[in-house]
Amino acid sequence: MKQVLLWVISMSSIIMGIVPVQAKDKNTNQLLEQSRIQTSDLSRQEHYLLTTEKSDFGAYKVEHQLALVPQSIAAVDYTTESLGTMSVVKSARPIKRVVEGTLARNVLTNKLAPISGNITVLLAKDVTLDNVVQATGLSVVSSYSGTQLAVLKVPANEDVLIAAKQLKALDLVVQTKIEVLDVVYESY
Repeated sequence: MKQVLLWVISMSSIIMGIVPVQAKDKNTNQLLEQSRIQTSDLSRQEHYLLTTEKSDFGAYKVEHQLALVPQSIAAVDYTTESLGTMSVVKSARPIKRVVEGTLARNVLTNKLAPISGNITVLLAKDVTLDNVVQATGLSVVSSYSGTQLAVLKVPANEDVLIAAKQLKALDLVVQTKIEVLDVVYESY
């Protein structure tokens, strides 16, 4: 709704800039000019927020300062929000390794979600899943017979981002996608 409103405001400012409005008095001209300036500033700010945040993978940015802990042991002073039965807390030390359970923020929706530790892959032509498993040491979560799709599990102590880059560098896979446990659709 907010994005639609911003779009309408920005479109109206463009139209007002194209079609000059003949105002009957000085106050009306002043108000129109102020609204154009405010609309321009608002649209620039929203655009700035959407384009400057660089994602680490896909549409996600790893949150190195946040951790996911059970609500029963989370200190209220450090809790920023909750995700189901877990609390998001500020970490005293930045997270250096992206493993299963590390939080990632969707840069489009601004929502937090944990990384599952799985990587979905599209295997290259004439490459078998056994070739990939032998070359990487990753375990198979599932594979889809008749397709080149598979889901691989990164070991608990390995960095998921590095594992995905290494998979891509081997030329055994065409595409990799790190799995995030994000809610894609919400009911209203």
